[in-house]
Amino acid sequence: MLLLIGFVVRILIGALLVLAGAGKLQMVATEREKWLRAYDILPNSMVPVAAVAIPSAELLAGVALILGLGGELSIGLAAAVLVLVTSGAALALARGRRPDCGCFGRWARTQLSWAVVARNLALLGLLAGIGLGDLTQPGIAPWPIASQFVVAAAVAAATAFLPRRANASGGQPSRG
Repeated sequence: MLLLIGFVVRILIGALLVLAGAGKLQMVATEREKWLRAYDILPNSMVPVAAVAIPSAELLAGVALILGLGGELSIGLAAAVLVLVTSGAALALARGRRPDCGCFGRWARTQLSWAVVARNLALLGLLAGIGLGDLTQPGIAPWPIASQFVVAAAVAAATAFLPRRANASGGQPSRG
């Protein structure tokens, strides 16, 4: 039962990170840079690199979690990415900034809030739980290739569905 909990946490957080990274990477570079500049926590010279590095790290960490690559290493990578983005969000909020969260790119616009920080801290707690509880495996890497394909297709379908949903709702930001 505990391994199942570890597996579910790994897949859910991995999928969230994949969606977050892919959502940001689908934005044009100028949109990503504008989003990151609104946080007002990085020197302008670092923004273009960070606007690619952050979503790339989210995507990589999410894929590693889903596949179960590296066991504790993939959990550590995901935790490091979550610490990075959560720290940035908390710093921006502490400075009185409330930009678009940018959490999932243009797929799900939400104003940055302490609720976003709390959500990320809860995700970090779940990762810590599976890491400290030695529930670092399994991911889907040992599964038959057909099963891996089904999971990958489900995540890909979600990344295709979310932009349509956001566009259908007029792309209006929700307040959270």
